[in-house]
Amino acid sequence: MKESLHQLRRGVTQFSIRWAIRASAAIPIGLQRHIVISLVTRAGDLPMLRRKVRENMLLALGNDVPWQAGRKYFRHLGWLLSNSLAVFHNGLVGTPVPVEIVLDESVRILDDAVAERRGVVLAAPHWLGHELVAAVINLRHPVVMLVRQGPTPERSNRKLKWYNALGAETRLRPGRASTIKDAAAYLNILKRGKVLAITPDLLSGPGQGVETWLFGRQTRLHGGAFAIAISARARATAPALLRVARG
Repeated sequence: MKESLHQLRRGVTQFSIRWAIRASAAIPIGLQRHIVISLVTRAGDLPMLRRKVRENMLLALGNDVPWQAGRKYFRHLGWLLSNSLAVFHNGLVGTPVPVEIVLDESVRILDDAVAERRGVVLAAPHWLGHELVAAVINLRHPVVMLVRQGPTPERSNRKLKWYNALGAETRLRPGRASTIKDAAAYLNILKRGKVLAITPDLLSGPGQGVETWLFGRQTRLHGGAFAIAISARARATAPALLRVARG
């Protein structure tokens, strides 16, 4: 029963994605963004959804989650979904996204690392909108995104169109790629002096991995990103902070 529900949710998700892409294709960016943001905001007003989001936040972050965090979550989710559709149809530079994502002064850490010309491993969490942020960083420094091959031809084509719209260089990673081939691809990118953006935020167990800070909290991450940087003699940096100017 649990597996059947999981498959049903995945099927509904894929249907919703296809429908949203088709329905928004001919709608002007401004109107399309307004519609999506309004729909997500209304969904966030549903007590059941708002309660579920808050429960998950409390599980992840503890009891000090502000009451307004759930509302901000849905507001940001509306911004993300509306702009993801806009970018998919019009390309990154054809949307307001490069203006609305503003990197703060910590991006200088990335600038200094790139200036060493040894390649940079940019480690970031799976934060809402991390791909849009990486695409904006690509307007500043060349970024390479490794893209896992989709499970079906339709999803693979859709994924490649999405990454092409972001404007960054992509490298397709086959579904059954070996660790050695993966490592060789990573090292080649870094030897070219480019930024390799990865999301290594799977937590490791106590006493394992590398101790670091994530969202102001001490945790332990798997050491792959750090091992890659050491092997290539590249720099490893934390993600540049950012704010959304509007949305």
